[in-house]
Amino acid sequence: MRTIGEAGRRKAAIEVARRLRAIRKARGLTTTTFGRRLKLSQAQASRIETGQQGLRSAVIVRACSVLQVSPAALFIERPLAKALLKSPLGRKIPGLKYVV
Repeated sequence: MRTIGEAGRRKAAIEVARRLRAIRKARGLTTTTFGRRLKLSQAQASRIETGQQGLRSAVIVRACSVLQVSPAALFIERPLAKALLKSPLGRKIPGLKYVV
């Protein structure tokens, strides 16, 4: 079994954080409002989105609930992600890299 090293985990965490931020912006939420809905400060929400603070599973679940997306939308890098990462109106979320 092949494992990823620290650099691989860090890269993946930053990609998840980037997707989280893009989805939040597409939903029209500020980091202050998003943080409040996550029961976090604006500073904590900002650190999560920049990858400076790790994401706990409970925060991921709350964030996905607030943003109305599946947790898979933050992690999947497959064509299925295209469907999961669409806005409620069926438009792609600006700023997200869709990996095929």
